[in-house]
Amino acid sequence: MQAKTIPPDVDFPAAHSMDSEWFAVDQDGNIAVFDTGESGVIPEVAQGADQGAVFEILDQLAMAFDLPSEADYKHALSELRLERLGVFLYRYDDYQGEPYEREFAPKAPKKLDQLPAPLQKIFGSVRFYDIKFESFDRVWPRRYFECTGWGNDDM
Repeated sequence: MQAKTIPPDVDFPAAHSMDSEWFAVDQDGNIAVFDTGESGVIPEVAQGADQGAVFEILDQLAMAFDLPSEADYKHALSELRLERLGVFLYRYDDYQGEPYEREFAPKAPKKLDQLPAPLQKIFGSVRFYDIKFESFDRVWPRRYFECTGWGNDDM
């Protein structure tokens, strides 16, 4: 029996439809989480995570600020949760390679230097020295970093 081969141009959507999140800080030390959607780019220096890990990392952030556990929330990136944590949210919802759009801005942003050292390493792996999240509705990571992402091999 001869094995069947799959043509190289066949697309498997489930293989690349993986949402990921990564963290960054701006020039003021404000913290943001970036949600890639299915095809957003990620800076190569970013410490990304799947959604389950992001939930755990955000729980560690809550503990650092003496906030109650939020395990009862259905979604790790709910506005109520992000407000309590003081974290900005940017989402990618397009297949064109850029930009991420700000979806949420907390009233009282938390700063990277308020975190314990291990969390500073996670949240501060990407630094935008020329951006203030409060002022930027859109962020183009490729303008600042080498990036990777599905369908974006040339970035």
